[in-house]
Amino acid sequence: MRKTITFISALTCLLLLNSCNLFEGWDDNLYKVQKGMTRKEVIKMLGKPRTRSFEGDSEDIAYKTLQHVNPDLISFTHIYLKNDTVVSMKTEMLPFPPQQNVIVKEKSK
Repeated sequence: MRKTITFISALTCLLLLNSCNLFEGWDDNLYKVQKGMTRKEVIKMLGKPRTRSFEGDSEDIAYKTLQHVNPDLISFTHIYLKNDTVVSMKTEMLPFPPQQNVIVKEKSK
């Protein structure tokens, strides 16, 4: 009985320690993205991007990453490509839920 309790306690601690990783960031594959990778390689590794924009030979594909310990923040990772090749990557933290920019017009008198 004592061995069973010790085993369950150890297993619980292991699961709790491992779950902390889920709150620190996103999939480990995100950290494998390197300059010079092709767009196809990135999408094969990370899946379909959340958003995509482009201008000329430059492209930005973005992935929504997990919320962090702070439930008021969410992060997006942008991967910038030029001529279908990764040139840079940036992660930004945004308020969650995203705030809407509202423009209020005053009534004229």
